[in-house]
Amino acid sequence: MGTYASDNDVHFYLMGFVDMTDDVPDVESLPAKVAEMHLKGISPNGKFGFIVPTNMGACTQQNEWTSSWERSFTSIMKTMFEFEQEMHGQNDEMCEMHQVILDKVIPRLLRPLETGGKQIQPRIVHGDLWDGNASVDATTDKPVIFDASGMYAHNEYELGAWNLPRHKMYRAYIREYQKHFPISAPEEDIEDRLILYRHRFDLTSSACYLNNMRFRELAIEDMRYLTKKYKDGYQGAEEMKPES
Repeated sequence: MGTYASDNDVHFYLMGFVDMTDDVPDVESLPAKVAEMHLKGISPNGKFGFIVPTNMGACTQQNEWTSSWERSFTSIMKTMFEFEQEMHGQNDEMCEMHQVILDKVIPRLLRPLETGGKQIQPRIVHGDLWDGNASVDATTDKPVIFDASGMYAHNEYELGAWNLPRHKMYRAYIREYQKHFPISAPEEDIEDRLILYRHRFDLTSSACYLNNMRFRELAIEDMRYLTKKYKDGYQGAEEMKPES
């Protein structure tokens, strides 16, 4: 990457060519490498977000820096939900449940990660790591990932895409990953955190496939489950983690 010496307004970016197979990375190699990326990729300023906006499909994530994962994920969900509604038209039931998710579900499932003496470090994530964005290097047989929507996030956010039955990289990849990166406390919330995280992926898929309402139906199904189970919201005494 650089700038022409003869013209400061002309820039270039060079990439290497990777010959990839049509295979999905195996369940042993990919989760281990993703966990390694998460463990090494700690946010340089200790905050969630990213230095520039990134795109999830056609939807731009602003990635503002924030000290709170709850605040960061809330922003992501607001943006993605508004985009989905814009693409398919407003659904009143979804709008009502979305507000409950913002007001009740997200605080209940994410605030305990950062309160009561617990904390999580922002880790670099691919952000859209399903089997369509992963392959195998034809020369080395090592996993290759591409088409990222990167940011510094809760590392388990990455696993939302592996919690969707329609994907080739499914639950076995989560179990293998957890051998290399322990489940965040409170561990008893892990399954519902992953449902919350996969909800973001379903909204993205719904917005990207305009002639297919199946993804909206899947999103609604998870919204009904989460809003019913967590209608009382967060019951602790602590507020959202403050900015620092």
